[in-house]
Amino acid sequence: MRLTKQYAYALLASIPEETSIDVLFQLQELTQIFKRSDQYVQALDVKAEDFQNLRTILNEQFDAIVINFLEVITEEGMLHRLETITEDYYLVLVEEGILSDVQVYSANPLNEQIKNQIETLIYKRWGENSMIHYQINKNLIGGIRLEVNGAVIDTTFRSRIDQIIREVQHGSKK
Repeated sequence: MRLTKQYAYALLASIPEETSIDVLFQLQELTQIFKRSDQYVQALDVKAEDFQNLRTILNEQFDAIVINFLEVITEEGMLHRLETITEDYYLVLVEEGILSDVQVYSANPLNEQIKNQIETLIYKRWGENSMIHYQINKNLIGGIRLEVNGAVIDTTFRSRIDQIIREVQHGSKK
């Protein structure tokens, strides 16, 4: 197991499960902040003793556990890997069944009404702790394809056409 994923597991093990998704959002926000100021991250990676300055700045916006975690990875010289650790933390939440990763593919952009219907169905089926990502895939022709934690629910026209072709090919072999 790679080191960044070990940090992700360690973080999850050190917090109550009910705060795990909020911690994810905080890590994602910090990742965005650090992306905007790379030189700050590089300076902190070199000088862990400067972490007190960062703690003072972040104290108002972020939970103590998140700040403490940042301090640990700063001391270990891993702050520059925060984005990868955050991605691994997301994957760990999915693996542990705390979060559902939902990819919604459609041939065209979905309007808000359809998105709301999809979200309602997803929340009923997989719970409120679902991260929904919408993506356009022009190869689908029409319909919607859902991938939830790796399982596929395919209602696209492309899927139906492929099924008809398989049935015709199978029927012609008899």
